[in-house]
Amino acid sequence: MNLPTLEPIEYQGELVALVSPTRIHIISPQLRERPADDYDLQFVTFMCLCCSEALNGRFPGEYSNASAEIWAERAMRAMRAATS
Repeated sequence: MNLPTLEPIEYQGELVALVSPTRIHIISPQLRERPADDYDLQFVTFMCLCCSEALNGRFPGEYSNASAEIWAERAMRAMRAATS
């Protein structure tokens, strides 16, 4: 049996999610209880999407939690600009 690769996602010093090439698992109870429009939940979701892109070979450069935070920050800015 082949076990999937699970990459940990840390946010504000805590393990909040696990990402495989095909799935995102938000494991933080605090984030799971928040509404879909919550900033922190959206930020972590974008970090997870960045990780998924890296796991599938579509992320340019070296992937790290820090690069996922930068990617998520840029995505959040673009999303806010698109809805303004």
